[in-house]
Parts: sequence; structure tokens; C-alpha cells
Amino acid sequence: EVTVEGHFLGRLEGLNFRADTRGKELEARTVNSAALKALRPEVDLRLGQLIRTDLDTITLDEQGQLLWRDYAVAKLVAGTTTLKPVVQLIGGELGSPEARSLAQSALQTHINSLITTRLAPLFALKSATDGVEMAGAARGLAWRLFEAGGVLPRDRVAEEITALEQNERRGLRALGVKIGEHVIYVPALVKPAPARLNAQLRHLANGRDGATLLPGPGLTSVANDRAYSLADYIACGFYPCGARAVRLDILERLADLIREARTKTGRGRFELLPSMTGILGCSVADLRSILSSLNYRRLKEGPDPEKAEGEIWVKRSMRPASKKIAEKPRMTQPIVVDADNPFAALAGLKLETKQPTKTKPRKKSRRRPVTKKSNNVADKIEKPGKQDNKTKTTIDKATANPETKAKDETIRMKAESNKTTQ
Repeated sequence: EVTVEGHFLGRLEGLNFRADTRGKELEARTVNSAALKALRPEVDLRLGQLIRTDLDTITLDEQGQLLWRDYAVAKLVAGTTTLKPVVQLIGGELGSPEARSLAQSALQTHINSLITTRLAPLFALKSATDGVEMAGAARGLAWRLFEAGGVLPRDRVAEEITALEQNERRGLRALGVKIGEHVIYVPALVKPAPARLNAQLRHLANGRDGATLLPGPGLTSVANDRAYSLADYIACGFYPCGARAVRLDILERLADLIREARTKTGRGRFELLPSMTGILGCSVADLRSILSSLNYRRLKEGPDPEKAEGEIWVKRSMRPASKKIAEKPRMTQPIVVDADNPFAALAGLKLETKQPTKTKPRKKSRRRPVTKKSNNVADKIEKPGKQDNKTKTTIDKATANPETKAKDETIRMKAESNKTTQ
């Protein structure tokens, strides 16, 4: 409390003075003038103590504020990069400018040292990319990990991982990088203190409002709050999977358990085990949701829906994408050409394109099939089933003619005589 001649003027909380303005306007101005005279020496004294204090006693809260003696004396604001925030004092206006500048510089040095120490594995990735000892696909992967805060979903860097040589994989392992089944990450950054600081810095750099997503230490999974993005969970060392967000190292341990179970059952199938829910710290229903989000499906239900025993799961088959050629969209708006473009003159050229000549299809000739007419009446009589009505009428007329009948009789008699002679 700040009092002058027995009058209560307000409270000095850390470096910030909160005046008592319950009186009238004139009295408030009087209080402010008296406070300036009385508080300047006290504020300068506290700024000096802050400069000389052990910086390990200063803590960073969830809102990005620096606490000293349980009061916020400074806060972090976004700087030029994610890992270089700027310290701003909270209060201290009543102190001298020199004391305020020295206190701010001391806190800035403390924050820079804190970031360099706690996120040392992250800076090691950057140092490896700056040197010549790492090259090729491993160098590009290390740089992407540094920019992402030490965590990358594996499906985003699948091609880079496939291109890694054995010596490049060994180089990444030497830097503490683990290539997991679901994520590529640095396990040292998943520990509570580095993960907490990493999440705060990225929350600050992205200009997010509200408190930073910081799961409690020791938790292996938490409820998946849809208000937070994938980047928010990855920054604090978790990965959203269905109804839960699973800590990165626990997610890879789950992958190991599934791999062992698949080896026992064969054919890529595995049975749910109580150890899976044990490491995740969730229910069986949440475990089913996690497995579904990881591209698994259930083949067989267990006897008890509340328990994991007896359920058989398998990886979903990845169907190849259809090789259909997508049609090019038609231009609905005219193309705007920049006048400063050196190829702008080509836009005014009109090229003549020859249209292909259309040829009429040839008409197929419709010819009637030619049938040979037989003059032999006997042939016509032998095949009555294939005779039409017109042929039948002709045969009847030929048979009814006496002359034709006599000729046929003569032919028949000659044929019989020839057979007798033979």
C-alpha cells in the first residue's frame, strides 16, 4: 500500500502502480501528483533489484508474462522470428528511463538464454543445416523440422524420407530425430518444459488470442478440443487422433504395440489389448476412435463392447486413385496481361488455326443377295421344305403339263436301263 500523510493513494504491484481513484477528479489529480513524488524512489529501487536478482527466480506463465515476486513485471510480444520474442515491461513508468532500460535488457537476456537452453535440440537442427556435415535430403528435412518446431507429420514428408540414404538416417538420429510411423519428431522437445516454451512462442508468433494450449505434465492423451488446430497440438507435443489428442512418444509406442500384435496374429490383423488403453489413459471407445483416425478398421467385434478383448482390427487398404485425365476448365474471364511483361506483345497476336475438313461418311450399298435358280424340276421336288409358295406353284404347273410329264417319264426309263446294263 502507498500512503502519504496517512492518506491511502493506491497499491504498487510489482512495477505497476494502481491509484485509488474513488475520490473526486480534483482529489484524483492531487493523489497522482503526490504518488509521483513518493513512488519514484521506490520504483527505481525495485528496478535495481530486478536487474541484480537471480534470473532463475523469474518465471514465465501461460499468458507469456514474466513473474517476479508473484507479480507480472514484463510480457513477451512477437519479434522478428518465432524464437526471438521481445520483452516489454509492465509498469515502471514512474521510475527513471535509465533504470527501466537496464531492467528490460536484463529480462531480454534472461529470455534469450532460457530459449537457447530449453530448445537446444531445435537449435542443433539449424546448426546442422548451416554446416557442411549434412547434405542432400537429410539437410532439407532437418531444416523443415527446425521451422516446424521439431515435429512433422510423416505423410507430409513421405518423399523426403524415402529419398534418405543410410548415412543420412544415421546423421538425423545423431541429432535426436526419430522417424516414427506417424510423425517425425525430436523426443527431447516433447518433455514438459521444452514443449511448454515451444507452444508459447508459436502461439505468440501466430498472433493467437487467449491462453496457450498447454496440457498438464504427465498426461499421455487429452480430449481433442476442436477449437485448437493441428499446429497448436503439434507445438505442445501432441497429435489429434479422433476423440483424443495423443502425446507424440505415446503415439509411436502405440504403433509398436500394434506392430507386435500383427506379428503374432499374421495377415496384418491384430487384437486390441488392455495395454493399449493403459498407455493412452483412455476408454475402449476412445481407443476405437483413435484407431479409426489412424486408418484402421474393425473386422470382428469382441464379446463385451466395454472391453478390448476379442476385437480384431486391420489396416484399411489404400485404393489407387483413378487415372482419369481432368478436363481443363474453360476460361470464363479474359486474361489480364501485365504491360511490363516482356512477352506482353505476344498476347496481341492472333494465330490462324485450320479447322479440319469434315468428310461425309460413305453410304453402304444395299445389294440384294443373288440366288441361283434351278431349272431341274427334280431338284425342286426333292427339297420341299425349302420351297416357297411361288416355286411350289411352278412345280405344280410343270407336273400338270402332259408334255413335261412325258419327258420326265422318258428320262426315268433311260436311267433305269442304264442301271440294268451296268
